[in-house]
This record gives sequence, C-alpha cells and structure tokens, in this order.
Amino acid sequence: MMSWIRIFREAVRLEKEKEQAPREGFEVEFLPAAVEILETPVSPAGRAVALSLCALFVLVLLLCIFGRMNIEAVARGKLIPLGHIKKVESLDMAKVESILVEEGQYVEKGQELIRLDPTERTSDLEQVTQEYLQDVLISCRAEEVLKALKSGLSVRSTGIREAVKQVAFSGGILEEEILLHQVLCNRQVGQFTAQVDDYDEQIKACRAETVSARARVKKLATLLPLYLEEEKVNRQLEESRLIDHMEWLRSKETLVNTREQLAVEESTINRCTAEISALEKRKTSFCESFLSERLTELTEARARAARLRPAIVKAREREKNFILTAPVAGIVQQLQVHTIGAVVQPAVPLLTIVPKDTRLEVEAMVENKDIGFIENGQAVKVKVDSFPYTKFGMIEGTVRHISMDAEEFEDGRILFPVKVSMENQHIQVDGRPVRLSPDMSVTAEVKTGKRRVIEFFLTPFLRGVDESLKER
Repeated sequence: MMSWIRIFREAVRLEKEKEQAPREGFEVEFLPAAVEILETPVSPAGRAVALSLCALFVLVLLLCIFGRMNIEAVARGKLIPLGHIKKVESLDMAKVESILVEEGQYVEKGQELIRLDPTERTSDLEQVTQEYLQDVLISCRAEEVLKALKSGLSVRSTGIREAVKQVAFSGGILEEEILLHQVLCNRQVGQFTAQVDDYDEQIKACRAETVSARARVKKLATLLPLYLEEEKVNRQLEESRLIDHMEWLRSKETLVNTREQLAVEESTINRCTAEISALEKRKTSFCESFLSERLTELTEARARAARLRPAIVKAREREKNFILTAPVAGIVQQLQVHTIGAVVQPAVPLLTIVPKDTRLEVEAMVENKDIGFIENGQAVKVKVDSFPYTKFGMIEGTVRHISMDAEEFEDGRILFPVKVSMENQHIQVDGRPVRLSPDMSVTAEVKTGKRRVIEFFLTPFLRGVDESLKER
C-alpha cells in the first residue's frame, strides 16, 4: 500500500515538473467546463479591490472608535461695543427745532445733537416762576414787617431787597416789584403805627379825664362834710327861727348838688376806667390780629414757595432736556429724525452713539440645551455673515461672560446672552484690514468639548431605540 502511495506522489511530482505548452484561448473553449475553469483562473484585481475595501472599512471603524471630534455649540448673535451703544432719546413729546449732526459724524462728549422746541414748557415755567417770585416777595414783605414790629417800628429801606437776595431762584424779580413791595411794607407798618397811636391817644385822653375826675372827687369829698355840717346848723337855726327858711333851703340845695356832683364824678371815673380797659383790649386784639395776619401771610407764602420750588427745579431740568447732547464721544449712527418740525415721542431713541475707540465684542444668544456646557474661557470661532468665512476666514475669540438672565420669546424659545471677546477687530479683505462695525450679524461656534466619532453616528440609533422601547 505504501508503495502505491509513493508511486502516486512521484507521478504527481513528475506531472508538475513536466513543462506544458500554454494553451491558446480557442483551445480552452473546447475543454470540459471544470477543466476550463481550472485553466482560466479569476483575475487577482477583484480580490485586491475586495481586500482593500475590507481594510478601508476596518480603518474607518478604528478611526470612528478611537478618533475624536469637537463638540460645538452654535449661536447666532451680533457685534456690540464693549461699553454698549449709547442711545439718545427725548424725555417728553416735542417738536424738532434743529438737527445739528449727521449720520456717521464724530461728536465730542456734551456736544449738542438735536434741539427740541420748548415753547409750551417755557410758558409753563414762566408762569410757575412768576407765582413763585410773587410768593417770595410776599414772604419777604411779611418778614420785614414782623422785624419792624420787633425792632420798634423802624422799617429798613433795603430790607426786602436784602431778604430777596437770600432766596433761591429770585434773580428774575424786577426792581420795580421790589420797590412796590417796599412801599406796601412801609404802608402796612404806617397803618399799624397810626392805629396803635390812635388807641394810645384815646387811652391817654381817658386817663387824663380820670385824673381830673379823681381830683374833683377828692375836692367834693372834702367839701361834702362841710356842706353837711352847714345844712345841719342852718336847719337848727331855722327851727329856732333864727334864720330865714330860704337860707336853710339854699344850704340844703348846696349839699344835694355836692352829693350829686360827687356821684357824677365817681361815675366818670368808672366810665373812663372801663373805656381804658376796653381800649387796651382793642389795642391788644388789633396788635395780635395784625401780627397773626402777617404770620399767616408769611407762612402761607413760604409754603406756596416751597411747593413751587421743586416744580421750578423740575421744569428747568426739563428745559435742559430739550437740548439733546452726546453722553460720550463717538460716532453718530441710526439717526431717526431728518425733518424740522417733526414730532418725537418720549423714550423713543432718536440716534445712537458708538463710543470712540471702543472694542467690539459678540453678544450671542445661546439656546437652553447648550448653555449648561458653556464656561468662561472656552474657545470660540466667530463667523461674520458679511464676510463669508470660506473666503475671508473666521475670528478667534473667548467666552468672557455668561448671563443667567434668560430671554423667553413668543415661540417658546429660551435664549441666554453670552459675551465673547474677539482677538481681532478687523478682517482681511483683499489684503487690507476692514474694521468691523456694530450690529453686524455673526455666528459664534463655542467649543464645549470632544466625543468619539462613532458616538455621532450611534446617537440617533440609540435615541431611536430608547424612545421606541418606551412607546406603548
């Protein structure tokens, strides 16, 4: 058996070593099908392509497994000045009187931009000021009268003028009005003095009459006992028929007249005393009433002036607001008024000023699903819509500030403002730098991390599986 195997192997070896002439194509076509396949093997190119595809698939799979890609949060936004654009607006509804600047003009801080027509407000201010000044004059006059009463009825010729100088907003008082109130002050003090002097004269007259009456009473009181004794003696003599009856009657008449005269004089004393008391009361009442009137006049005038003073301050401040000035030095932009006489509404921006030499930054609105992955200091790529990034490139930036004050829109979106500082304030266009302008729309791509490439492809599948397994 072994010998047969050796013979077979030797025959196969000899057959392989035997040189065979290559068959032509037509010779192969007449061979049996199995032999024809053996004589015409498959081209190795197909096998090589298949192996290459398998190797490429394995390589891609390995790259997906071990390779990592950036995770970026994309947010729309715009360029804003670092100090924000300054808006200039009117506090009141008014007409445009003059426009002093143009779009794109550079202005200094405090420079006048627009003048508004303050005619209506000015008339109100003048009316309030006149009322205030009248109250100031009245209060100063009343105060000067009270000082005169306190100092002994001596009125200073310049008292009101000096008092007016001490009051705020009194510069508009005319000299004629001061002189008029000075005359009124003198007249009031004069009337008071005349009335008081009249009371004093009446009291003096009553006191003089009282003194005279007291003297007469004293005289009559001295004579009365004498007349009484005379009447008594004459009566006794008349009873003794030593004197005539008429003589006694005359002494009796003298006694009666003396008593009546004494009663009259005593009544005069009582009347004068009562009149003196009444005059003193009327004098005191008049003085108190006059003093009370002046104090009331002073208090009410000061109260009215105190109420009007804030109104004047407010009106003057409002009058200043009719001249709109630049809050900072910068460039005028977005000028909204171009017509003299146009009506402007309060709290409506009339123009904006971009501060001088201010840096621009990006204010991007990040969606709620991305805000949790954004941190300060993360790298950002800024694409300016005005300059396609495929041609002009992108600007590198860094997250500077993340605001937690979200803005909710009508469509239900919740966006968070994020500030991004930019490395460059210019972009190269045809070899020359072009400065970026505020309000340019941009797209900010914030690099929030990395993940495997395969996760990118598997996430939709895994999400679908997870959601489908929860459905009823």
